[in-house]
Amino acid sequence: VDKADAVHRAFIASGVRSFITTLNEFRYEPSLKYLIAMSSTYGNGDAPANAGRFLRGFNRLMKKSAPFQYAVAGFGSTSYPDFCQYAIDLDDLLAQHPNSNPLLPVATIEDGNQSAFIEWTKLIGEKLAVGLEFKVTQEKVREAEVVVEKRTFSPSPVEDTFLLELSAQGNRLSLLESGDFLAIT
Repeated sequence: VDKADAVHRAFIASGVRSFITTLNEFRYEPSLKYLIAMSSTYGNGDAPANAGRFLRGFNRLMKKSAPFQYAVAGFGSTSYPDFCQYAIDLDDLLAQHPNSNPLLPVATIEDGNQSAFIEWTKLIGEKLAVGLEFKVTQEKVREAEVVVEKRTFSPSPVEDTFLLELSAQGNRLSLLESGDFLAIT
């Protein structure tokens, strides 16, 4: 389930006016009171494709902003040394803005941990005195039999990583997008 969309729908259902966008498409609105940001981290603490320009343009966009509160949640894997680094950087940027105040400390959530995500959203609801109800459903699992076409090991002797190139009958892997979960059994 799209976590940002779930939060947006919960706000709307609770009677709170809400607007959803990617971080790259964010535009300041004078009615902004709360900025709730959720992001994954890729590679070495890098932003996802839909958020890469946000850090560079934020201060320009928010130059004449009224006071606002913010909360940031990062999603990633503790298997990587830069776990949720982009969300941490995002939180640091928001904290430095002269008109911002944090609703909550930055949340770093292990991918797939629905209970940690729901707990974070409940804390936001408590801070805003709004009862947020979530119906988090698991998307239907799409299965495909895959073949490993190529496996390339990292040239670094300290990294124990490799790149897999997969193929599936009927081009079913083309439905995957950056940020999708892939389970291999």
